[in-house]
Amino acid sequence: MEFRKVNFKLNMNTVPKVWLLLVVISALWLVSVSATDSDELDFEDKLDTTPWISTRQPGRFLLQNGGRNPQRRNWCGGGRAPNFACRLILPWPEFRNPQCCWTRNNNRRCFDVGADNDLRCGSCTRSCRPSGRKCCGGVCVDLLSDRNNCGRCGNRCRGRVRCQNGICGYNGGPRGDGDD
Repeated sequence: MEFRKVNFKLNMNTVPKVWLLLVVISALWLVSVSATDSDELDFEDKLDTTPWISTRQPGRFLLQNGGRNPQRRNWCGGGRAPNFACRLILPWPEFRNPQCCWTRNNNRRCFDVGADNDLRCGSCTRSCRPSGRKCCGGVCVDLLSDRNNCGRCGNRCRGRVRCQNGICGYNGGPRGDGDD
């Protein structure tokens, strides 16, 4: 068996092209490897593309999204930064504090825990419903006795006036901040 000597000259014009080709091949390989990761292709992690149907006229945000309610989708399934993904899908100012929360069906969905929602008040797990309280600014409060939220969220009783039955100074004192 005889080996021949190969004359190989490196042309400096071809070096950048070879590097570019290697970078493109590496990028394609990385994309194909990450797309076939079993964690990323879990059935529960796929987006629900069923549009949300409302009986009322959609608001400005729903009109921008083709009538779909983004909170009803399973957005934050298996990503590495689910709360970041929720902030992209549920943008400010329509949604104040979007977070990825577990649902009763063992799915992860985006919810706006910054809204005054009695089911998820300030966090995924804080619910005001069983106690009969209301969510005001991410905190469960009793609107019948809370001086800072008397009768409704944000209605503060003046001075030392107590809140009773949702009314500031129920026994004849001054009524509130006067913005009624």
